[in-house]
Amino acid sequence: MTSARAAANYSTEELEQQWSFLDSLVERQAASLRSGVQDPEEDEPVVNVIAAPDEALLRELEALRQNARELEVLRATVLELEVLRQKVRELEPLQADVRELDSLRQRVQLLEQERGELLRRLQEAELARSEASRRPAHRSLVSRLRRHRH
Repeated sequence: MTSARAAANYSTEELEQQWSFLDSLVERQAASLRSGVQDPEEDEPVVNVIAAPDEALLRELEALRQNARELEVLRATVLELEVLRQKVRELEPLQADVRELDSLRQRVQLLEQERGELLRRLQEAELARSEASRRPAHRSLVSRLRRHRH
């Protein structure tokens, strides 16, 4: 069985338990080395040749470590996605407000265009009135009198 297949047969919980066991074992051994206390079996002379670690086990251990690293990255990604989902949920009610503001902005633009047109027409009317008031009054009076004679 390859190490990838062996790693695939373990659940996340089993992998975490194995990691915990290995971590605690290493911690115990490090503590005993620091304190100078050795296990009783270490005091006995070694008669048999110590077997080298099994290559398959080493590959499996490395595969488990890689899986643990990948799981940690995935966990961080899932947390990040959940934060983003929450932000999207918070922004959804604001979308209606944005649509309403866009509608109001368009209405304001139309009103500004209408105002500009009214101002232009007012200026034209004032210009026509001022031109009419500049004409001599006697000409209009004379022309009225001539019309009444006929």
